[in-house]
Amino acid sequence: MPLGDRPSAASLLLLLQTLSGAGGLFFSPGPKYQDPLRQRLDCPAGFSRPGRPPSSVHRLRPGDVKVIGALGDSLTAGNGAYSTQILDVRTNYRGASWSAGGRGHYSRIFTLPNVVKHFSPGLVGFSTGSGGPMSPGAQFNVAKAGSLHRGMPGQAWRLVNRIRRDRRVDFHNDWKLITIMIGGNNLCSHVCKRKNYWPNSPRGHAASLRQALDILHQHLPRTFVNLVPVVDVTVLLDVKGKNLPCQLADNFLCPCLFGKKRLNRRQMRRKVTGYQNAAIGLVESGRYDTRDDFTVVIQPFNIESKLPMVPSRYGMRADPTFMSADCFHLSQRGHSLMAQALWNNMLEPVGHKSWDWRIMEGGLRCPSESNPFFTTYKNPSGSLR
Repeated sequence: MPLGDRPSAASLLLLLQTLSGAGGLFFSPGPKYQDPLRQRLDCPAGFSRPGRPPSSVHRLRPGDVKVIGALGDSLTAGNGAYSTQILDVRTNYRGASWSAGGRGHYSRIFTLPNVVKHFSPGLVGFSTGSGGPMSPGAQFNVAKAGSLHRGMPGQAWRLVNRIRRDRRVDFHNDWKLITIMIGGNNLCSHVCKRKNYWPNSPRGHAASLRQALDILHQHLPRTFVNLVPVVDVTVLLDVKGKNLPCQLADNFLCPCLFGKKRLNRRQMRRKVTGYQNAAIGLVESGRYDTRDDFTVVIQPFNIESKLPMVPSRYGMRADPTFMSADCFHLSQRGHSLMAQALWNNMLEPVGHKSWDWRIMEGGLRCPSESNPFFTTYKNPSGSLR
């Protein structure tokens, strides 16, 4: 759900920055950090076994992963994760990205790379620091703020070439873990317009994903791909009590939900569901289960996602500590929540994965001696059998 690349973005954000300094704001600026994790991932079964790495993606442990990367938009780029002022939301805090950031330790900055590093200390490819997709710290996080789903094939090629050229990577033998999530910009800025309907339809969404996944399938050996269906943007309607800068940002960042031609919750939810079902149908067709060293798995925690709710004078509303300074992007605490939900999804049995972010109830999952592998369609329980 990104900051677009429109020419007026800088001037609008400058206005918002001025307004946000006026004081008396109900929606206080960040940063908002995750609470330190008390649970330790003492899971011996998750570490790689001595000797040769597995030859099958359906017998892949966290410790077998040597390379990690991601495709997407500003949610994957980490826009605003540490922002304390709305103008700073333009900054890509890639080190905190839920699917690709590698700053710190998982106990304080829970990201997918940080938890995989626990099992595979030699992991490469995670992003650090801040900057755009071409910055040195981006590494294999090629996500770009403002991206539409039509940009995924280009990102896929960029990722393949970047991994192929990296001397730290044994391209043909190292196991790779790639996470993709896209579509928020299409939903927020295009689905309420009649112009260019097909490119922004569910079929158009599936077509772009198919092109990107086909590139990875054909050119990236030994790869496990997480395909995360697009987040339900209607959760933004639960963010109540916004200050004026946040309200103005809503109209600019998501006009199809907050602008003059906005869709109502039911209409937008229908669009979201169309995108989600298109992604699921593409993967469940079996198109990417033709080789033993490559697979794509739907991780569905976004399908019924809701931000944690707290009481307020406006009634129950989304907990603002999970949101960045623009009340739109995620804070570091929000990224942590997404990463924990993704990690649990990867270990949950196919067909019984969680469809939301409620990970606090059961805690974090651990690879077990009987089920040590990431689950796939050909090994739905991740078992040794």
